[in-house]
Amino acid sequence: VRAEIEMLINAGHRAELWQVSNEAISQMGRLAAGASAVWSFDAVKALKRRLAVGRFDVLHVQNQFPLLSPAIHRVAAAAGVATVQHLRNYRMMCVNGSFFRDGHVCRDCAASFAPWRGAMRGCYRDSKAASLAPAVMVAAHRVLGTFSRTIDAYIAISDHVRDAHVAAGYPQARIHTRYNTVAAPTAAPGGPRRPSIVVPSRLTAEKGVDIVIAAWRQRRRAGTLHIAGTGPEEARLRSLAGGDASIYFEGQVPHDRLIALMAEAHAVVNASLWDEPFGRTPMEAFSVATPAIVTTMGGLTEIVEHGRNGLHVAPGSIDALDAAMTALLEDAGKVAEMGAQARESFEAKFSTSAILPQTEAIYARAIERRESLSGGGRQGRLAHV
Repeated sequence: VRAEIEMLINAGHRAELWQVSNEAISQMGRLAAGASAVWSFDAVKALKRRLAVGRFDVLHVQNQFPLLSPAIHRVAAAAGVATVQHLRNYRMMCVNGSFFRDGHVCRDCAASFAPWRGAMRGCYRDSKAASLAPAVMVAAHRVLGTFSRTIDAYIAISDHVRDAHVAAGYPQARIHTRYNTVAAPTAAPGGPRRPSIVVPSRLTAEKGVDIVIAAWRQRRRAGTLHIAGTGPEEARLRSLAGGDASIYFEGQVPHDRLIALMAEAHAVVNASLWDEPFGRTPMEAFSVATPAIVTTMGGLTEIVEHGRNGLHVAPGSIDALDAAMTALLEDAGKVAEMGAQARESFEAKFSTSAILPQTEAIYARAIERRESLSGGGRQGRLAHV
């Protein structure tokens, strides 16, 4: 979101960020928090106040769950402001937003009017009560037509995410694929490459970091494995590493340090076992000319072209991942060749210069639709939520 705001402002647009913190949920009762996910009266009042004092062309909602609710789209549309909803996960089809439960991909709710199975199973926070809120949110706003009629444009972060929403009945003509972006480092981090692999990841079951460790330990390595991130699986993963001196748990590192690790490495690995909607880390690796090894899950294969700027491996395959890491660790020339292609891919598909005109075109289509429905336009600013 920060990258998008900076991109818009640098291009001469006026963009305001409205954000709330989920830490506020701890101050609310369960019933109030659940009701807020369906229809947040506080967010509705706050948005009405903003619209009363400012003139906006677009309300671009990055995330409305749970404290803002889809109700803010209806407020903006009623005021003649075009509404855009970013699709960064599967929340409008799956209560936990991931299509992943009990260690495997699950699409049981993908084609349902509302994700009632997920609510019955307690897929959100392992709680049936908590899971009821996102399920009711989807059902209520489908009935109200918020998703089908009110929202003027959707931005899907990959074709994979777009196709999933189209299959679930969301309006195909208004769902536009537009990849994530990140500003390229102003200067490439210095230093030569060293035989290392970087795994930037939340340490959770669906990210497949245990597969990386198992693959790494299949043979003695003339290199190092750097796992950057924290999470509930950390203790188990450290146990799997077995004190291997070539495996480093870096913890939650500052972003500039992470980019430096990527720039020095022979490859970055994303071993996801779930339907990864996009995959930010391969894109960041490309920004510093480092190839990526990814599983064939979700949107990852839209970023990485096998044999050109990285390698594909089957999800959960220890042997395939072992072979891919070995191939890049032992062939510096191949790394340099793929790294150059990776940087070209970044400039062509993920840089702000590539993403800005796509964003402006989507905004223009949203504004045109809203004006046709409301009988007039408003000229002013962009708002990100």
